[in-house]
Parts: sequence; structure tokens; C-alpha cells
Amino acid sequence: MYDGYSYYANIYDFVVVAGVHVADEPWGPYYFFNNDNVANLAKYIYEGGEQNRAGKNDGIMLWELLAQDTSIHNNKGLSFMKLSDEILKGTTKANAISLG
Repeated sequence: MYDGYSYYANIYDFVVVAGVHVADEPWGPYYFFNNDNVANLAKYIYEGGEQNRAGKNDGIMLWELLAQDTSIHNNKGLSFMKLSDEILKGTTKANAISLG
């Protein structure tokens, strides 16, 4: 989805913010975010994706920042925020996960 919006962002000059749901999604197909896939998304955005948007200030939005994830991953939105912030600033995925 990031790449689809990025295509239009390159044409109309706007910033793209990809959404991350903190707690388990209450609707199907029940995708669950954890440190690893949030880090992968942040790294993908930092590198610019298929539309070469590196350096365009794109980012990540967390839905229900203070919600507690009830899945086995037990992550909080604040840890997702710190993790994605570190990667969007250029920290490696491994270092960002260790800081979270």
C-alpha cells in the first residue's frame, strides 16, 4: 500500500504515512504487527520503497498508540514508535530492536 500512495505522492508532492495497528486488528484478515514487521516496514520506508522516496520525510502512524497488544508479542505502541523512529533516523534494524 505504501508504494501505491508513494506513486501519487511523487506526482502531487505530499508526504506518505503508513499506518500500523498496535493492538490486534478487530477485523479480518487479522494481521498482527510485531517488532520485526514494524522494523521491516520502517526500513522499507526509510529506503524509499519502489517509488524511490528516500529522504522525502515519509513515516509511520500508530493507531492507538497507548493500546496494549494482547497477542503473544505483548508490544506496546510506544515501543513501536521508538523502534520506527530509530530506523527512520537511519539506525539499523538490529540496533533499533535492541533499543526497544
